[in-house]
Amino acid sequence: MFYSISSRHATCILGRRYALTSTSYKYLDIGISVGSVSYVEIILGDNRGNRIILPISTWNLLMHKRAEIEHLIQSENSSLSIQDLSISVTMMHNSKIVKLSILDGNSLYMKPSTLFHLFDFEDCIDHMYLWLCENTYLVNEKFKQFVTVLQRNNITNVYDAVNAIRESNAYNNNSIIDCELLTCAVNDIVYNACNK
Repeated sequence: MFYSISSRHATCILGRRYALTSTSYKYLDIGISVGSVSYVEIILGDNRGNRIILPISTWNLLMHKRAEIEHLIQSENSSLSIQDLSISVTMMHNSKIVKLSILDGNSLYMKPSTLFHLFDFEDCIDHMYLWLCENTYLVNEKFKQFVTVLQRNNITNVYDAVNAIRESNAYNNNSIIDCELLTCAVNDIVYNACNK
C-alpha cells in the first residue's frame, strides 16, 4: 500500500496534553510538529476536532491579559483581540460562553471557568516550550536521516519504512526522539521521502 499524498496536519511528538475540563473534553496540547522543518506547536482543542493553533507570542500575550479577559467576561464588552486571536463572550442557554477564534476561521467555545483554568498552565507551558525548543534541532536531524534512509532504499510504504528505519544505523532505540518519530510520525517521514 502506497502512502496517500494529500493535505494533512503534521504529527506532534514529545508533547504533553493538559486537560482543561474534568472529562478532558477540552485540552491544551504542546509538542514538536515534525516535518522537514520541525517547530513547537501549542494547540487548544476539543474532542470534536475543533482546534486553534497559538503561536508562542500569542500564548504569552494571552497569559499577560488575564485581567482584561476577566473584565471582558464580567462586563458588556463584546470582544478582545490578541494578535490573530479574538475572544468574545456570548450567551448560550442563559450562560456566558467564551468564543476563541483565529483569522483562519477556526474557533473554540468554552465556559469562562475553563478559560480561567487555562491560565493555571502558564508555567507548565513555559517549561515545556523551552525543553521542546532545546530538542527541535535533534528532531529535525533525525527526521532528515530517516527520510534519507527511505529515499536511498526507494521505500514508499509505511510497513517497509518502519523495518528499514529500525534496521538502519540512523535509528537508536534508546532515544525517545527516534522511538516517537518511528511510532508516531512514520507517515510524515514517508510523505516527505516521497515528495522531495
